[in-house]
Amino acid sequence: MKITCAPSASTIAPFCRGNKEWRQFGAGNAITSHVPTVTVSGELFSSVTTGNAYTRGVSLARNGWCWGADDAGQSGTSAPTSNGNTTKLMPQAMTGEHSWFMLSASNQVTCGVTADGAGYCWGNSTSGRPASAGSATSTPRAISGGHIGRQISAGYAPVCGVTTLLNRYCWGANGNRQLGVDLVNGSMTPALAGNSNAIEIPAANVAPGSAAYTCAISPDRLRTVCWGRNAKGRLGNDTTTSNIARNIVLTTVDEQAPVP
Repeated sequence: MKITCAPSASTIAPFCRGNKEWRQFGAGNAITSHVPTVTVSGELFSSVTTGNAYTRGVSLARNGWCWGADDAGQSGTSAPTSNGNTTKLMPQAMTGEHSWFMLSASNQVTCGVTADGAGYCWGNSTSGRPASAGSATSTPRAISGGHIGRQISAGYAPVCGVTTLLNRYCWGANGNRQLGVDLVNGSMTPALAGNSNAIEIPAANVAPGSAAYTCAISPDRLRTVCWGRNAKGRLGNDTTTSNIARNIVLTTVDEQAPVP
């Protein structure tokens, strides 16, 4: 189910490659391709994000589009959730008339930040990822807390985001302390993940099948930090502690010297 998508240099249309058995290329068929295949949409895209068997994109007009698997409502089109083999062959417009700044797709859950900084999630709410009441939903729901976001990253289990104040918030499952807080049962609402600021959290528990750790980049982009489970050296601190080791303290992975 793994695919890769990216906008073309001219932002005319996204190109995708990989296994497309769930129609996540948006080309109207299920033919796997090892070379970039253009998505048929007629839209001009500024960015795309690929999840587990589905793809989302933001057009130049700030509209959200979706294609691929949609069994848990991850399309955001307000269609009934099926919990079955539901797919969308061609890109379809998301519901709600939101003006999107960015979207982030993961495992049956999609989150996004609008142009005015409002955060939304939809799809499978297992482990509290959408940070709103209810189970699976295909209608974008506002993330609680009223935070103004600048970036969001939907992970395999939890979700993390950065506000315009550069504060880090995470929510969802926390069995490996990947939220950066000592909440054994996780959190259904955004929890402040430590006192240090970040410019973005590009990796929110994206380890395939494990959902074990999170990484962030400092505001000056000179420092990368990670926290969570350190099995197989995932935290990048030159150690390979046991599988049960969990760490809510930031571990510096890389630190660059500032430019003179």
